[in-house]
Amino acid sequence: AGALFLGKTKYGNRIYALVNNESVIRMEGLSPEKLLIAIYGIGGFFSAVAGLLLSSQLSTVHPTQGNSYQLDCIAACILGGTSMLGGSGTVINSALGAIGIAAMRNALNLLGLHPYVQNLLLGTLIILIVAVNVLLKQREKRQQEGFNIRRADT
Repeated sequence: AGALFLGKTKYGNRIYALVNNESVIRMEGLSPEKLLIAIYGIGGFFSAVAGLLLSSQLSTVHPTQGNSYQLDCIAACILGGTSMLGGSGTVINSALGAIGIAAMRNALNLLGLHPYVQNLLLGTLIILIVAVNVLLKQREKRQQEGFNIRRADT
């Protein structure tokens, strides 16, 4: 539903525009601040729904019971191709990243690794993926600069 909303509606296009270039939203006559408030409101609503589902599954409520999922969410998005620098990433790829993280967690549980070791491995994976992403962006930027220099020479 999120992928369809972001990809096929004018509001989804506005969200992408806000992330990539805030001045486009201003030129369209919309308030970026109001759009951000709406985005955070929607995110808060879905976070509340997720909290209710988790609480009903565990039959208990504790303020820190969802803390262990923060690392998994970040890792799933990064594994799905979302850039930490912003400007790229899709809902579908993040969902595929979540499936990959769940499979990895399952495999590590079957191997009998302690949850702290699992978090250490997951954090290492995040660092490696971010480092590779930054290196690839720098390489792409250098290649683009080289292309522009060669183009200016002709």
